[in-house]
This record gives sequence, C-alpha cells and structure tokens, in this order.
Amino acid sequence: MTILKDIEQEETLIAKEKPLFIVEKEFLTIKTKAGELVKFKLNVIQKMVLAKIKDIMAKGKPVRLWILKARQTGISTLIEAIVYAYTSQGEATNSLVVADDIDGANYIFSMQKLFQEVLETHLKPEIKHSNEKKLEFEGIHSQILIETSENLRAGRKYTFRYVHLSEVAFFKDLKALMLGLNQAVPNLAGTMMIGETTANGLGNQFYDEWVNASQGLSDWETLFIPWFLVDEYKMNLANGMYPVDAIEFSSPTEKEKFLIEEGKIKKKYNLSLEQLCWRRWCIVNNCNRSVLQFNQEYPDSPETAFISTGDLFFDKEALKSQEIKKPIAIGNIVKEESRYTFRNSPTGLFKIYEFP
Repeated sequence: MTILKDIEQEETLIAKEKPLFIVEKEFLTIKTKAGELVKFKLNVIQKMVLAKIKDIMAKGKPVRLWILKARQTGISTLIEAIVYAYTSQGEATNSLVVADDIDGANYIFSMQKLFQEVLETHLKPEIKHSNEKKLEFEGIHSQILIETSENLRAGRKYTFRYVHLSEVAFFKDLKALMLGLNQAVPNLAGTMMIGETTANGLGNQFYDEWVNASQGLSDWETLFIPWFLVDEYKMNLANGMYPVDAIEFSSPTEKEKFLIEEGKIKKKYNLSLEQLCWRRWCIVNNCNRSVLQFNQEYPDSPETAFISTGDLFFDKEALKSQEIKKPIAIGNIVKEESRYTFRNSPTGLFKIYEFP
C-alpha cells in the first residue's frame, strides 16, 4: 500500500510540473468510433503534432499554430487532451475551446468530461462547476470554457493561457473573434493558441491567415496533415485493387487522367498499393464516387485542400488539367487593407500563365 502511495505521489508531482505527462503516459481515456472506452494512445499523426508543439515551446516561444488536416486524423482529440492536461494540473489557468457550431461544442465538452470522470483519483482535481459551457475545477482556480464561433465576444471576459479553435475555417467571422483573442491571450512563452480545421475554399479568413503564416508574415506557424499519414487508411490486396470503374467519371478521358494522377501521387508521396486501394474504396463508398469530394475531405497537399473546397464558377478538375506550360508567376492572393492583391511566392497556391 505504501509503495502504491509513493508511486501516486510521484505521478502527481510529475503531472504538476509537466502536465503533458498525463497525455504521453496514457492516463486519459477516450471513446472510440465503436463506442468503447480505451486509454488515449497517441497515433503517428498525434505524435507528430505534439512534437511540433513541444518544439515551439522549447524555443521559448508562445505556441501559435494553424493546422490544416484531412478527416479523422485525431488532432482535435489531441488538442483537447493538451488543454485538459494543462488546465487540470495547473493553478489559476483559464482555457477556452471554440467550436464552429453547437454540435461541435457539445462533442468537445463530452470529451473533456470523459477525461475528468475516468482519470485516476490522485491526478484529477475536484469539480466545482460542470455544465455545457464550463468545466471548473475546485481549489485550483482553473477552468475550461466552451463556446461556439457564433459568439464573437468569446474570449473577451478573461485572460486565457490555452485556446483551441476547432474547424476554424468554418467560423462565421474569424477576424472579429481573433481580435478579441489576441488581446486575451498574452504574447508570452507558455501560452498556446491552436486552430485546426479541414479546408473551406479560397479567399476566406482562414485561407488569408494560412497564407500569411506560410509566408512568414505573422508569428503563427503552419502544419499540414495529409490523408496518407493515417495508419488505418490502407486496404488489404487479397482481392486485388479496388475497381477503378466504380468511380464516377464524366468521360473515358477523365478515367485516364485519374490513373495518370494516381501514378503521380504514388511516386510523389511513396504510397503503397494498399493506400491507393483504400483511396479508391473511399472515393466510391465515402465520397459519392467523386474524386473531387475525396480531395476535399482527404487532401494530399494544402493546394489540393483549398482548391477542392469552396465555390468556383469553373469546373475545378478541368482547371487543374489546364497546366500545359510553365507559369510566369507563382504566388498567393492576399488581402491588403480593403482589397485583394497578388503577391509572389515560390510556394504559392496560384500560378499565372498570362497577365491580363
């Protein structure tokens, strides 16, 4: 009994000094897609994201990170675990989670409640208040607030150390919300603001933030997570490759283009046949047989993510196929004061073949 108490006391001290201890050592519990409760064990992508966060912290910088991702990568769960760890193990800590809508907010809050309810007793503080908008801890003056992006004043009531913005590309008015948050979160080492999302087209406020950060025009950093990094996104070849004929093509030419493109991405990203087989299966069964919709939900690059989403007058796949000569300029469309302008960048999303 004494040995167990000694172990628990040591774990408590470590968690207070290094809150990520309860994340990395699998003390937290999550609910799987199958509805089972299991210990939260970091996958490859979550380890990569956590390493990025720890690297920024090790440099003595505040964490300011935009994450553009494919679907079902586990990033939201990781960021929530980080927020819970730092808030529950620290004193006088206010944290904020902002989801794109009420369903997202409810889902995130259920995740936080599960972390708290199942955590071993010696590591968890008592709860003072728990409702749909707040998880407040007894005795340590710390709390996690949950809001939706519809509340543009979220973040103006308190000073926050940790902020998670979930599906940020779908926020109603990111610019207005960030104005408040930038004042509410001190520009100090040990603070954290992370916005993670799937893409929502070109020209919106998240796209502007991503471009500016990518070009070093803000203190924010960027991280892109493609679909092929997910371990489970592969399919056994026992029955051969998934039939390409099940995919919807507008013409035989489109089918040929798909096969050529498939070969290109296989070579570019060193993909296995099992991954390509899953990609075909996912296009047919999860994405309405549409390659474009797959690229929207499971992009392989930021360019694919942004171009495949949003509203364009011209057919997006047709536009992608029109690259027949080298562009004379590469860059991004950025907002300067009240107008949009083209800015040269070798890694830009736009290629110009002829100026008007």
